[in-house]
Amino acid sequence: MVDHVYADLRLPRGLGWRESLRALAVRTRELMLDHRWLAQLPPQAKLALTPSRMAVAEEALAVLDGLGLDADTRMSVFRSVDAYVHGAMSYESAVSAFMSEQNLSSGEELRTELAPLMTWHMRTGRYPAYQHYLRTATRKDDTRWQFDVGLDCLLDGIATRLNI
Repeated sequence: MVDHVYADLRLPRGLGWRESLRALAVRTRELMLDHRWLAQLPPQAKLALTPSRMAVAEEALAVLDGLGLDADTRMSVFRSVDAYVHGAMSYESAVSAFMSEQNLSSGEELRTELAPLMTWHMRTGRYPAYQHYLRTATRKDDTRWQFDVGLDCLLDGIATRLNI
């Protein structure tokens, strides 16, 4: 099933490394939104060396070729982007599953459900930064924006660290 789902995942042609890896990350996220079970695979299934997954890795590594990076660094960059996508989607999938189990249809309903426990935590005074977030954040339910900002931070860090 993993190979079948990943068969349609390809990098766009003619873009630079950053745009290509960004597109791959966004398309992988979309794939995982369409197939929520991908984010819940056991660790050994995530290592499945299927032809389609190998083709994606091949394309990503090829995009990084010619930048003056050694093979280990190219693989590390690819794995970092892949890990970011899977980590972000694992969290997003867990929230979605919880909302489904609790029959919640919005972020506001989720926050109402979690309010008693969150209120208890905030009253301890141990989490002022989190409390500031809760009071001032305006994009709590904008998972695409959150994903994009995190991805751009990662890609900015890669570009700066590797001077590419």
